[in-house]
Amino acid sequence: MSVPTLVCPPAFINRPLAVGSDVESIAGLAQLLGRPLDAEQRLAVETLTGRKANGRAASLLGIVICPRQNMKTWILQLIVLWRLLKPDGDKLVIWSAHKFDTAQETFRDFLALIEANPWLAELVERVDLSNGKDQITFAGGRRLRFRARTLTGGAGLTGDCVVLDEGFALVADHLAALLPILSTRKRALVLVGSSAGHAMSTVLRSWRDRGRKGGPGAPAYIEWCAPGSWRDPGCTDPDCLHVPGTPGCTLDRVDYLLKANPAAAIPSPRISMEYLSEERTTLASTPERYARERFGWWDEPAVDAVDLEVWATLVDAASAPRADRRPVLAVDVAPHQRSASVVLVGHRADGLVHVELLRRDAGIGWLGAFLRDKQRACRGDVVYAAGERAPVAAVVPTLEQAGVRLTALTGAEISAACQAMDELVTAGGLRHLGDPLISASLGAAVRKDVGDGAYVLSRKKSGGDITAAVALALALWRLQSSTRSPSFRAI
Repeated sequence: MSVPTLVCPPAFINRPLAVGSDVESIAGLAQLLGRPLDAEQRLAVETLTGRKANGRAASLLGIVICPRQNMKTWILQLIVLWRLLKPDGDKLVIWSAHKFDTAQETFRDFLALIEANPWLAELVERVDLSNGKDQITFAGGRRLRFRARTLTGGAGLTGDCVVLDEGFALVADHLAALLPILSTRKRALVLVGSSAGHAMSTVLRSWRDRGRKGGPGAPAYIEWCAPGSWRDPGCTDPDCLHVPGTPGCTLDRVDYLLKANPAAAIPSPRISMEYLSEERTTLASTPERYARERFGWWDEPAVDAVDLEVWATLVDAASAPRADRRPVLAVDVAPHQRSASVVLVGHRADGLVHVELLRRDAGIGWLGAFLRDKQRACRGDVVYAAGERAPVAAVVPTLEQAGVRLTALTGAEISAACQAMDELVTAGGLRHLGDPLISASLGAAVRKDVGDGAYVLSRKKSGGDITAAVALALALWRLQSSTRSPSFRAI
């Protein structure tokens, strides 16, 4: 089989030491399916399927990053098909995506491929449609399952290969649920496909840094992107607004588009320049998004709620609030009422602030009685973030019926609370018990700009349960702004 000439080299590539790869077999499969590999696709497959002398993958982790509609899904589909169809193939492959719709779309792509190739259809034993657990069973009982990622999706299974599509949306909890299924498999492989990372893409950014650097322990990694970055785009005018057609604007550079989009650079392009030009116009109001999706420029990392390194130094296992000062409790609820957290803060004898996560638990069925009893014990305020869109709003009537007296914080107070929490942590003005749940919540929380330097904690952009972090900010704000008499007994 002739090897096509590379037209669009990747910007970054790391190929762990290997004695061979599956590229020739997979290229033959692509030929049979009527979609021969171009040089860039071959290089990506060869990078991701390197093998050691003992037959194991040269790297447990294989990552391909490039703008949308270029190659990611197709080469991952080919690798998965080959692993399922070869004589000693995988027993189970899980294909996961951030959204259910994306996983379903890939499932439909596989079905269309099967229907278009009778020889492949003969190797299919069964197709199951199961509301989010779609599955194709090939000859010999080899299964390909499609899942939307959840914090528990994948737990309890034993498989050979996991595909993590939409890698930009990965969070650590996803990996904790999925990766243990590979622990007993000799040919274990994790394949990641993604476009450039978003602000909250902490997991993918960590892998990117290791892949770009290379060296021992780095993943198999290949990435296409244009030169430059959003921080330093290189426009002629340093104050360029990136309006299409602006003289000297980097986002209008065709040569940069062709460096980042191999499907547009090859002799028979799969993406037309006409389409890319229309996309530039369509996304004119969001140049950052265009730069991410077409130039492969990563968003700048999201800013954490607090300095986590400083937070880690503020542990005091013996910390306690003063017995003669009234503490403050705060409650927050996750979207869809998946979980809730209750935080207590109070003044310490040394003038610092005591911080304690009283409880974080699944659902809200426990919340009313728990808050009522704690409030009666300490006679403290219970505060929450008000607003129609706040998840806790739907729970307020239930809490009041349980006998909880609530104080609402709104708008500017919520933003001020987030900033005050950051300032208090930075100044070392509090002590906490080292509870890993509240530390994890702060680690998951990222800021959302609401104008003029103000910010709140973003539920949408954060990478996990941030209810404890939100409750902490609210409680600290209420404690610091309260002028009530201090003569109350502690919890």
